[in-house]
This record gives sequence, C-alpha cells and structure tokens, in this order.
Amino acid sequence: MPPVLKPPARARPAPAFVRFDRVAVSAHAIEAMFAQAEVLAEGGLDDDERWYGSVMITFDLAQLRRRVRGLALDDDLARFVALIEGSVRVRVRAHRMACAEVYRRYPDRSVGTAQIESAFRREGDLLLMDIDVEVPIAQARLREGLP
Repeated sequence: MPPVLKPPARARPAPAFVRFDRVAVSAHAIEAMFAQAEVLAEGGLDDDERWYGSVMITFDLAQLRRRVRGLALDDDLARFVALIEGSVRVRVRAHRMACAEVYRRYPDRSVGTAQIESAFRREGDLLLMDIDVEVPIAQARLREGLP
C-alpha cells in the first residue's frame, strides 16, 4: 500500500512587512503597489529648453489589501502608508518613473540631470504621490561626418 500523502498546501499572499531589527516594507508589497500604479504626467518646455512638469502616481490601497497580507486593519494600513512615505526604495522607483515619462516624450533629445521634489498624500483608499520635475532638454545634433 502506498504511503498516505499530505494534501496540497494552500498558497497565501505574500506579507506586507518584513522584520529585521526594525520594520520595513517587503519587496513583494512594493512590487504589488507599482504593478497597479496609475501614472499621469503633464508639463512642457519653456523658452530655455527646460521641461517643467508634474507626474502623479496613484496607488490603490484597497486593491493592494487584496494582494498582500497584513493590511486588513486600518491601523496596519496607516502604518504601511507611513513606511511607504519614508521608503527610499519607493521614492527612487517613483522618481525613475517620472524621468521615464520625460524620456518617452522626447526620445530624440538629450535629457540632462533632473531636479525632483516629491510628496505623498492619502485620500481614502488612494495613496497619491506628486512629483515635480525640472530637467534641461537639448536639441539632438548630429556631428558632421557621422552617419
């Protein structure tokens, strides 16, 4: 008679928090957050060929609650939002998304170093990140003699 096998284990969503000597947001939670993020960008060039604009990234916290565990209580969600607001990983990733919007708009131009300011605000089940971007953009010039 063959041995009795255990039934398959039930898959659980990944946790929202990782514990070290302090609490941090898990990499899975950040991935889940950015996977469903909505990006809205507006802005334009001024006379000095500098792009001034705003990029707003919207994160749906209700949807995130379904994708990661540990956010069922409102206190846990508030703690999660506070950790997100202080996360360097989240800010760097969001700033890169904002710069990617500029590159996407001007693929044929040389884009300089961006100056960026960002802030979070929460409105109900939405976490909004406003990013102000200022970046010099030069006209692309082909060198003579090059194809």
